[in-house]
Amino acid sequence: MPNLEEYKAKSIVKQEGLNIPDGCVAGDFSDINVDFLKRHKNIVLKSQVPVGSRGKKGGIVVTETSSAEDAFRELIGKEIDFMLPEKLLVEEKIDYSAEYYLSVYSCPEHRGPVLMFSSSGGGDVEEEEGGTVIIPVKINSDKISADFFKKGLSAAGGIEALELDALADIANTLYSVYRKYDCKLVEINPLVKTDEGFIVLDAKMIVDGDAFFRQGEALDLDFVEEIEGRQPTDLELAAGKIDEEDYRGAAHFVQLPVKSIRGQYGDKVKTFIGFNCVGTGASLTVMDEIARLGYFPRNFADTSGNPPASKVYRMTRIILSQDNVGGYVFATCVSSQQLDNTARGIIKAFKEVFSKTGGIPDIPAVMLFRGAWEEEAMELLKEHGLFDQPNVKILDSNYTENDLAGIFDKLYKEWKNGKKL
Repeated sequence: MPNLEEYKAKSIVKQEGLNIPDGCVAGDFSDINVDFLKRHKNIVLKSQVPVGSRGKKGGIVVTETSSAEDAFRELIGKEIDFMLPEKLLVEEKIDYSAEYYLSVYSCPEHRGPVLMFSSSGGGDVEEEEGGTVIIPVKINSDKISADFFKKGLSAAGGIEALELDALADIANTLYSVYRKYDCKLVEINPLVKTDEGFIVLDAKMIVDGDAFFRQGEALDLDFVEEIEGRQPTDLELAAGKIDEEDYRGAAHFVQLPVKSIRGQYGDKVKTFIGFNCVGTGASLTVMDEIARLGYFPRNFADTSGNPPASKVYRMTRIILSQDNVGGYVFATCVSSQQLDNTARGIIKAFKEVFSKTGGIPDIPAVMLFRGAWEEEAMELLKEHGLFDQPNVKILDSNYTENDLAGIFDKLYKEWKNGKKL
């Protein structure tokens, strides 16, 4: 899921009408506008890395403007959780009398968006007792009812009556951002009260990865991966467009870090496999079983929800275009989707990638089909010559994830004895 850097999230909430501190983004101190430095006696420097609790980790520095250049150079060269910032957010220092927490997020428990408000903001808001309210929002609502919101906020305590209207407006702006940009989370922490009104000191946005094709251009494609703190690879960007203009099914693809896996497991890594699945739960089981034997996924991919053959084809092409791939594994849960269409997509991709052998892979490949249209899928694979091939094993619903791992292990060893990696 794309996790926007702070400066970009704040830019978006500013576009929607909320107040943020005067500031700019800079990769070098010389990039900072001279007039900005003249306007403010004290400024705040903030590392732009996707890390929580940056203040505690030394990623936020308050300094006098006269000393800002030295502080800038020190912070831009400081790793935060092993990540070196490419740029800093430089802002005026804001004096305030109170700070709050406000967010809208997708809540599995409520099966929809939820508004969360706390009368105390800051890095430890999750650990605070009392003063926090959670307000479910009706699915597909265009606005949060101001009266409903104010009633909920009054339960948090510590809020003056005159502030409730302003906070209700800010909450609706946040909810608008949540809907407009397909967010999983949009958060202000802290939202501070000043003599000039409320100001957003920090903001966070996590965008639903399935909305990438809609939001990529609007967000300038400049996002970082939430988990690994990195920019997307070219293949991840290509896979992000598979769902574009076609609502049928869903395609997910994430590349896994070859270097760090080798560093962690060393000689236990026999090879990396291109991997695709139908059903995330089944995929995790397969990955556990096969990694235990020394075969580590080069990627995670999921083509489920009954996608057309064209989506499976595009995903298979992407998977097989990766480097460091010494095998291919496909597996399904006991699926209700049309597995014959899934088979068609794989077959078409194989015929193009392995064109010299008529679509027969030159690496070990094991495919496990279980569920609806299973027999039809098997017939298609037989028709196109993928049965009874030295490098290929096709499995049906009589086999388990553990069986798949053992069969791939045997197939890989036989293949390696005949051909070196």
